[in-house]
Amino acid sequence: MDDTRHDADTVGTLAWLRRTEGRLSLKERLGLMQAALGPALGDLVRARWARALPGAPAQPVPWPDTPAVARALQAMAATGRTDLLHHGWRTHAWGWAFGVAEGHAPDVELLLVASLLHDLGVADPDGRQASGCQCFTGHSAAVAMHTAQACGWNAERTHAVGQAIALHMNGAVPLSQGLEAHLLVRGAACDVTGARLAQLPRSYRQAVLQAHPRLDFDARFTAFLAAERQRQPDTRAALLAQLGVGWMIRFNPF
Repeated sequence: MDDTRHDADTVGTLAWLRRTEGRLSLKERLGLMQAALGPALGDLVRARWARALPGAPAQPVPWPDTPAVARALQAMAATGRTDLLHHGWRTHAWGWAFGVAEGHAPDVELLLVASLLHDLGVADPDGRQASGCQCFTGHSAAVAMHTAQACGWNAERTHAVGQAIALHMNGAVPLSQGLEAHLLVRGAACDVTGARLAQLPRSYRQAVLQAHPRLDFDARFTAFLAAERQRQPDTRAALLAQLGVGWMIRFNPF
């Protein structure tokens, strides 16, 4: 099987979104449940009782003031969803910290643009409908890739930012699918359910939450997942709702 065909058959990739419009088959649904549910439950346990990772940073990284980041911020501001904007900032902060603690050197700009825009489709139903994809990540990824192209990113980084966003609703993304994609899903999971939160120092957590308060994110994202289960029952968002992510949000440690 060539790489292009393999990518189109791998759940959550950009190629898979184009082929399926974000609809999971029964086989894909079962495979995603197996791949994501076990790690997610383990992460929830570590959310409260794990010790901080030895290499974890004490303070957030200064964010890169670049044209791509500025455009991403403008796109999110235009939605009027301050809760999602702060969620994006926190997702980057958690994901970056996990990466640094484990000895990785992520592309900070790429990870930040992906983090800021990964849930844009949640707040832009018109754009999502125009994209022709049932999964909200399709629209989010398209906006991120357009942002990257407009700012002169090369093809590899442009694809990477879109791919990271497309994959993040899988619940778990291995390093083999890209460092930033791996860290994006870990940062998002930490912010939504508290997964592995205790592995980051208290001073770091306090600094992030003071700079980027949660507001009504938990309630609004829980409502979104419940609505997706009714509107788009074959998507990954609907599957996560079915698996009880709403309850995980309700009892997160934030």
